Amino acid sequence: AGLSAEGLLRVCQRLRDSPKEVLEKKWAKEVLAKHDAGEGIEEDEAFSYYDFLNVMLGRKRFKVSLYMYDISDGLAERWSWLLLGHSFRGIWHTGVVVEWPEKSSEFWFGGRLFESEPGTTPFGKPLEIRPLGYTHKLRQEAWSHVAQVLSEEFTKANYDVLTHNCN
Repeated sequence: AGLSAEGLLRVCQRLRDSPKEVLEKKWAKEVLAKHDAGEGIEEDEAFSYYDFLNVMLGRKRFKVSLYMYDISDGLAERWSWLLLGHSFRGIWHTGVVVEWPEKSSEFWFGGRLFESEPGTTPFGKPLEIRPLGYTHKLRQEAWSHVAQVLSEEFTKANYDVLTHNCN
């Protein structure tokens, strides 16, 4: 599902070698130069059309992770089997972290949406950090999406501990 890194490089080589002088040819040359310098594309990466356009436009990608906090502070792991008949490692609160070069941000819900320095939320230090992938969105673009779209969905009025929470 998507274009392989090898496929992207072949497309860029064709664009570079084409006789027409178009803007895409310039972008293809930049992608190939970065690849030759050992930057950019990972060999096992697959690209959606969106990713392809971002690479061609020279946009960087940024690592995205899920920070998982046990809000029971270990009590769930110790007592859940006895009380509920199932073992739970934690009662989870989560935040999404994006690592931008100028400032990493953790986005999380706590009655409203917040942006914090990763690992400094009121929930302590994360018990687990899981990689989610990458984004090409700039910090301002991500915050704009949070403020304009997600803030209407994640409100105190919409919160339900089981069906519509921070997870």
